[in-house]
Amino acid sequence: MGVTSSSLSNLKESPDLIKFTSVENIQANDPFWDSLLTFTFKNPLRNCDESRALEDKIAPLLERLLQNNPISLNVGSLVKVFINKVLHLISLSNDDNKYNLALCQTYNCLYILRCCAKHFVQTLTEDNVLKYFDAKVLVDGKTYTEESGTVIVEQLISTLIETIVDIPVNKVTYFLHVESINTLLVLLSVQMYSVRPANKSVIYKCMMQKKCAIHALLLTKCLLTNFVKQEIAPKDEGGSLILGLASGFWNALTFGYSKSDNDNASSAILAHLSLLLLLIITNHCTNETNPYREALFTCCDKNINSEGGDHVVSGFKIEFSKLLDILCAHQNDDQATLLLYMLLHRNSSFRTFVLSRTSDLDALVIPILKILYNSGQRSSHHIYMALIILLILSEDSLFNESVHDIVLKKVEWYKERVLSDITLGGLTILVIIRTIQYNICRTRDKFLHTNLLATLANMSNYFRRLNPYVCQKIVVLFEKISKRMNRILNQLHQNYNGGNTDQSDQDTDVASIAGSGDVMHDLSIYEEVLRMLLEIINACLASQLTHNPNLIYTLLYNRHVFEPFQTHPSFQDIVMNIETVLTYYANRIEGKERTLSVSEVYEIIQHSSLQWPADRLKKFPELKFRYVEDDQPEEFFIPYIWSLVYRSSGVCKMDELLRVKDVKFTAEEYLRRLFGKLPSIFNCGTGACCE
Repeated sequence: MGVTSSSLSNLKESPDLIKFTSVENIQANDPFWDSLLTFTFKNPLRNCDESRALEDKIAPLLERLLQNNPISLNVGSLVKVFINKVLHLISLSNDDNKYNLALCQTYNCLYILRCCAKHFVQTLTEDNVLKYFDAKVLVDGKTYTEESGTVIVEQLISTLIETIVDIPVNKVTYFLHVESINTLLVLLSVQMYSVRPANKSVIYKCMMQKKCAIHALLLTKCLLTNFVKQEIAPKDEGGSLILGLASGFWNALTFGYSKSDNDNASSAILAHLSLLLLLIITNHCTNETNPYREALFTCCDKNINSEGGDHVVSGFKIEFSKLLDILCAHQNDDQATLLLYMLLHRNSSFRTFVLSRTSDLDALVIPILKILYNSGQRSSHHIYMALIILLILSEDSLFNESVHDIVLKKVEWYKERVLSDITLGGLTILVIIRTIQYNICRTRDKFLHTNLLATLANMSNYFRRLNPYVCQKIVVLFEKISKRMNRILNQLHQNYNGGNTDQSDQDTDVASIAGSGDVMHDLSIYEEVLRMLLEIINACLASQLTHNPNLIYTLLYNRHVFEPFQTHPSFQDIVMNIETVLTYYANRIEGKERTLSVSEVYEIIQHSSLQWPADRLKKFPELKFRYVEDDQPEEFFIPYIWSLVYRSSGVCKMDELLRVKDVKFTAEEYLRRLFGKLPSIFNCGTGACCE
């Protein structure tokens, strides 16, 4: 059988497509389908405009199908055809002469199904979408009976999963896997057009239960493996029917993702879509039985030998070292950061593996620090995920020790100052302090600074060999916030006494805050930050005094910064501890009868540290915080993940969603209206909890 060619100009006049969208029922065994499904484009689509032109050309046909399919039930027949094509494809060997043609027809069938499903999902309610998949089946060659659309959709989803699981990924099947995942994403996007939760959705129930759930372990493994492999999409070098066809649809598949900063990432479309689907199926129905979520959180390292040991393997195995390397390399992408968070938080085997790699923690930590460092260019959700990852890591004492043993020769991306021979722990402190300053000055997100300080607090008992610049930044942060707090207190005092002072020499920001009605809120934030900074300094002095001569020198040099807080009721207990330490060293330095050089001061500090009586300090509870996820994480993660799907895949663009709904507001506003709110993690009550 030959291959027919089509062009955009005559697509809507195609006799086969006109027949498919008519009221005439076409049975699954009709030879018509072979004619419809064996086609390619004369001129492959080369850009996004041509891809959009394709969608515009088929729009009238989809509208015609929307009107006539309740009579013809041809979409249900097409699903039956697809199921048969997949079974036939699996039965053939790769070197069979019929394989390429079967693959081409299977791909075309699935592409048409996806276009139909996308139009239905965007136009109809879920209940009506299911009705459009009803099928008319001929029984005994005489009698017609209708098969429920719910049953047909379940069969379709099951076949899509079997395609991903049973058909190996190679040069000729690559695009079939891409299209299978695309179609699943389209079907699952029905939840974004519905007000009812995913666990009430028929499509999600099909995905999570019954026959589809049988393959949950394998599907989760396949999707994660696709992400780890990062296989580049094959290019058509001539002579390949399926690659020639796929190149015609290439921009339609990658539309919205082809402008990625990472060329390799944009061409590794299968890896990208696999990760998106994995995030979708593991973050919906979290309060119900979710076999995909369970599979992800119980997977273990491929290199672990569980035979004859106490370790019981309940999930699939994957090479954690490769998974971690890929995650570290793709932290610029929200979805990779989100997957890293999920694995660290929920998969104890993966978390143990990560924390055991003490010698190369910089490969993991530095990409996370870059997200925080460039917070002005990142979404708040991406920043939250990066911050929570740091907080989870800081819960481990071995991590806190190890980051101060890793010395970085040069940190080129840190622009404020040339950094050389700084420990990874010191760099982490610098970036966290910088982010706190950014947050205090601009966003004033309480969740952000609370969890940043919680991370520092967890690390504070292990601070060692702090760089002088790091020590300076700690004190400078304390000084800046104390000045802000004092300005507000002075302003409040003046307002209370009815004074009218000239504010021209004060920060415009502070003056505006004083009259904004949020003064007490900001004042409480400043007090909280100052208290936590003092506790962090105290914890370091109490636990690591002998290992931090630079911190002691910096505190001595800036002793005047802390003196006003000795009588402050909120700070005096902790300040007295710090003052005790500083007095001890000051007495030994001032006991010399001549002016000392900096090196001589350092020598005295180091010598005196060996004689320091540790029992002179008041004992405070150890600073230890842990991350606690909200009871209903779906409120945060579902809008976040779907926004990533809309933003970075070609399945269903957000502007299309808004156009279908006939509204004129931004994507974020749409999600907020759809879910009632678009909460931050802080609003969900998620974050650091003191033990």
